[in-house]
Amino acid sequence: MSKISDLNEKEIIEKYFNRSKNLPDQCRGIGDDCAAYKSDPASAEWQLVTTDALVEGTHFIMDRIDPGDLGYKSIAVNLSDIAAMGGTPTGAYISVALPDELRTGWMDKFSDGIFEVCDRWQIPVLGGDTIVSSHKFYISMTITGQVSDARIRYRKGAEEGDVICVTGPLGDSAAGLRIILEVGSAMDSLDRTVRKRLVQKHYRPPINLDLGNWLGDRDEVKALMDISDGISSDLPEMMKYNSLGANIVREDIPLSDEIKVFEDQTPFSAFLLAEDGGEDYHLLLAVDASGVDALKRDFEAAFGRPFNTIGTFTDQHRDLLIFQEEQRVRKNPASFQQFAG
Repeated sequence: MSKISDLNEKEIIEKYFNRSKNLPDQCRGIGDDCAAYKSDPASAEWQLVTTDALVEGTHFIMDRIDPGDLGYKSIAVNLSDIAAMGGTPTGAYISVALPDELRTGWMDKFSDGIFEVCDRWQIPVLGGDTIVSSHKFYISMTITGQVSDARIRYRKGAEEGDVICVTGPLGDSAAGLRIILEVGSAMDSLDRTVRKRLVQKHYRPPINLDLGNWLGDRDEVKALMDISDGISSDLPEMMKYNSLGANIVREDIPLSDEIKVFEDQTPFSAFLLAEDGGEDYHLLLAVDASGVDALKRDFEAAFGRPFNTIGTFTDQHRDLLIFQEEQRVRKNPASFQQFAG
């Protein structure tokens, strides 16, 4: 008999939990960044729900993360899902399992990190659960939100010829994680400012609620999701729901100045970190080719940051191809294999 560890996250969800029958028309279940439903079918508003868990030893190392950063990240990653649907958060529910030996001062800082985000985005904490853990610290965060019929965006909606775009540089969080995991190694010779900035990108991901709202109001945007697992894993999800392939131009993938220095001073490839690394939490979108120039111009005027086009959707059903200098360098990267078949 096979073990659960033989399956990846998406396979587990599909095999064991995506089994609900006859979902009503006013309910969208597993498959997008949030569940969406209407309590009143006649309403123009969708209610959104997303949840995420962080477990000590799997998602973070207690003695290598500031508790305020952990509180911040635990809610920020959920808000990324709301942003990816074009929505606005309306409430937070926090459940934690607390080890006996946890210090109250640590919890003070952890709570401060959560409420730094909640106060900034006016999100009320409405409930949750608190239990004692025999060993590890565990956090489960649920965020509710709302979005109008006109603004809501899904992973489905892309068509052949649409342009693939991202709203920020990729790979920084993965580089930051390498630094965290290799403390005491040759990584310590890395430029201190670069090291600090990349680690902070991992611990405090961007919160793109304003971008999600703005993009949801643009007719050129046909599909939208966040980048939580890396382009080579997340883009195939959008491809799957639209029965499409995709070509990516490696030189067009946005890289920060920090990750370029990181590549120069370590053995790691910036492009591979950008393609396969996760937890950047920028937005990935499909844009109508006829409107991409106007969208890019207006986005950069509104937010003062680059809007990046990195490829095109194709009719090559479920094949993800990455090109560099017009030569194909990767086909269906390793993290994409969970999607095979």
